[in-house]
Amino acid sequence: MSQVPARCGGATGTLGYWDQVATARRMRAVLHGLLPRILTGVDTELAATLGPDFRPHGRHGVRLLDLVRAGAELTLASAAADQLVGSDSLEEFAESARLHAEDGLSAQALRLVVVSSYTSALRTALAEAARTDRVALMSLVSWGARLGPVIEQTEMTAFLDWHRQAGHGRRLRRDTVRALLSGSPLEVAGSGYLVGLVAPPDGGPDTAAELGRIAEELLESTALVLPRRQFVVLLHPLPSADLPLLPSRVAVPVLDQLTAPARVAVAAGVVGELDTAYRESVRVWRLLRRHRYAAGRYDLYSVIAEHLVAGDPAAADRLRVLAAPLAGSPALADTLRGWIRGSDLDRREAAATLHVHPNTLDRRLRHIEELTGLSTRRHDDLWLLRLALSAQPE
Repeated sequence: MSQVPARCGGATGTLGYWDQVATARRMRAVLHGLLPRILTGVDTELAATLGPDFRPHGRHGVRLLDLVRAGAELTLASAAADQLVGSDSLEEFAESARLHAEDGLSAQALRLVVVSSYTSALRTALAEAARTDRVALMSLVSWGARLGPVIEQTEMTAFLDWHRQAGHGRRLRRDTVRALLSGSPLEVAGSGYLVGLVAPPDGGPDTAAELGRIAEELLESTALVLPRRQFVVLLHPLPSADLPLLPSRVAVPVLDQLTAPARVAVAAGVVGELDTAYRESVRVWRLLRRHRYAAGRYDLYSVIAEHLVAGDPAAADRLRVLAAPLAGSPALADTLRGWIRGSDLDRREAAATLHVHPNTLDRRLRHIEELTGLSTRRHDDLWLLRLALSAQPE
């Protein structure tokens, strides 16, 4: 492992160069004397927390103990030089993370490994040191608190990069989705993601079975997915961190290849903020379900009327009055929804979507105009009608 060179030629802080050298030697001697005890403590803690794979001769054990040694040496060199390390000094940790991912280690377990190994090692060193040695170790422990997150970020970045390129195990992909949605501030190359909640349209008797088929198809495609009870979470990487203004218009081949119809709520975000994007997609999904949207891909702009009305109860009360004449006729309300959504006011397309004759559609639209006093052709009136429909109770 590359070492961080100490800065020479004069005092740094309150210590001169030779004082620094003496302190570093003292820290090294103390650390090496305690290293067997440190490794034993870390091994015991990890084995108890994560299972037999982390014992000395387990699948991850030998590599992990080597990393604890490497981390201790790197912390020592970094503290002695009074500077953090460069990416070349962290490559050993990145390579280990990639190997761990190949061996089946989850992102959650990797995070526990990092926290347990480095934090526990330094705490054990401080607790086990003699009183005269603690002064020498304090700067090492303090520096380790700064270096630890850098090492953790390097390992997690390598783990997620590996998953983006080659991760095909279902359990691993689910753990990766959970890690990404946790909101951790990780820097990953090409860190933009589309968050999609995929579910069948409501109303069918086999909704659960259809959801299961959607989950199977997405998992078979090697996409990053997390099946949930009411939808499947899909993470689709974007080519850059530049987020699209209209996420619903981003090309997602895996969704286009689904054999079953699906209703998809999408939002976009970058790693470290995907928890916010996930909450937005859940908001969109709830509005889609409440207002019985058909299969298709939708973002917040797609349901902006419903979103705005839901946030203003007083306006919703006034808007309900506009659509009140349609309350006794579900067929007219459904006709108006079909006319407003997705037909671009094309009577033949809307009639086909509603499974009625175009003449029947014309009669219903005239009836709606008579009841509400609003035009089904004038854009201002149609916007009011859409808001009014959005305000109707479930």
